[in-house]
Amino acid sequence: SNLAAADYGGTSDPFCILELGNSYVRTETIYKTVNPEWNKIFFLKVKDIHAVLDVTVMDEDRTQNEFLGHLAIPLLSIKAGEEQWYALKDKKLRSRYKGDLLLSFDLIYNPVRASVRTFAPKEVNYLEADEKFNRQILTANIGRVAGQVRTIGAFAEFIDSLFLWKNKFQTLTAFMVFVFLTLFFDIWMIFAGLLLVFFHQYYLKSISGKQSSSYSSADVDSDDELEDKDKKGLRQRLQDIYNICLTVQNVLDNIASIGERVKNTFNWTIPFQSCVAITALTVAMVVTYLIPLRYLVLLWGINKFTKRLRKPNFIPNNELLNFLSRVPSDTELLQRSVIEGQDRSHAAAMRKAPIKHKKKKRA
Repeated sequence: SNLAAADYGGTSDPFCILELGNSYVRTETIYKTVNPEWNKIFFLKVKDIHAVLDVTVMDEDRTQNEFLGHLAIPLLSIKAGEEQWYALKDKKLRSRYKGDLLLSFDLIYNPVRASVRTFAPKEVNYLEADEKFNRQILTANIGRVAGQVRTIGAFAEFIDSLFLWKNKFQTLTAFMVFVFLTLFFDIWMIFAGLLLVFFHQYYLKSISGKQSSSYSSADVDSDDELEDKDKKGLRQRLQDIYNICLTVQNVLDNIASIGERVKNTFNWTIPFQSCVAITALTVAMVVTYLIPLRYLVLLWGINKFTKRLRKPNFIPNNELLNFLSRVPSDTELLQRSVIEGQDRSHAAAMRKAPIKHKKKKRA
């Protein structure tokens, strides 16, 4: 309802596009209105419970369709069986746009299969547009990496403070832990320590309420395109510089995203993913406690050396990176955040003629 008017006369010809991974569906066009009612039910197969449903509202035009709003809804954030108003966002999913959508979902999946799928390679999204170089994005990525470097520096300063006895209680505790680990250390203790971090962060989150976000909602503007040059050599040099800057931008984004995803895993940002990580760490702790490390390394090496013989068509993957690829970074959290739509009184009035988009999904 209340969509932006893209045509003369204060109306639009809106239609809706829904994308889930490589699945794509579209509603019909409702002409001459800013309050369309599609009343459609779509069934989309879920291959990955960590996927994000992209909803785009467009205005149909003879020459070129115009943008009316965009949504990114993580499947794990869906409340099945409930109608909810979603406020539309701009193309970059960073700020409010005019209009709201009333959606309802049915989500059906197997939690065990979904947890196992978390450690499998992520499906390539062929509908996703290629990344372009943007000066503001490059600057933001540098700031993200710099923030993580400052965090590592702060941790190093804390370690130095222990050696300097700035806090006697902390230093004595650290010294006792150091002596204990030196005398009795075993590999399973690593996983036990990581589990303690999860529980500590859960305790902090429970007493402090909602986790504060470290990302900014500042919009990122697009740079002007480079002007055409007469000389081919100059154009080629500019293209080379552009490619280098794009590569640096993407590398910085990957580095910052890995650190943010690790942080968001321990911070219980997505509880389902944190529970999967806790389960995996618990299994790893028990296995490393019961089985000597040399046998585990032997089994790992046999598996790696013989996998090509056992599975000629297997796809090389890293289970840890597969898991982290499904944990949202701070930028993705900002893009997928839900802005409240209409007020309750308006929503109650609109329920007389609800706009329902039901998606029934299976993993």
